[in-house]
Amino acid sequence: MKDLETLGFNVELLDLRNYFGKSNELVNLLERIHTFYVAGGNTFVLRKAMRLSGFDELLKQYANNDNYLYSGYSAGAYLLSKDMHGVAVMDEIDVDLYESGLPPIDEGIGFIDEAIIPHFQSDHKETEAASRAVEYCEKTVCLI
Repeated sequence: MKDLETLGFNVELLDLRNYFGKSNELVNLLERIHTFYVAGGNTFVLRKAMRLSGFDELLKQYANNDNYLYSGYSAGAYLLSKDMHGVAVMDEIDVDLYESGLPPIDEGIGFIDEAIIPHFQSDHKETEAASRAVEYCEKTVCLI
């Protein structure tokens, strides 16, 4: 957040946990906030937070609206893919951090046909896991 503020952006933290089961309140907030930078972490935890808050469906509604911009880093980018099986090589799929009782969500938002494998051939600590994810995707249904 500090890096974005240094660049001159007004930054506000949007914690989706505050909107679980309150998608109407989230809609009201999104009338004011139009740009999102979604950080990384466990892709399946983030995906579940999006489902529980309704943010995933709102993203789909705003997909063709020029007034909204979504950018993501790591998990924040990967979950835009249709299929998230490849990232299960890197992230624990069965985590239910929010004790929601929901089964793991292995389908992404669906904006991108190909799987984005974050940290592949990089100096990031997860580059080895990313290589395994790419291998998995090359052998299965992931499009990379």
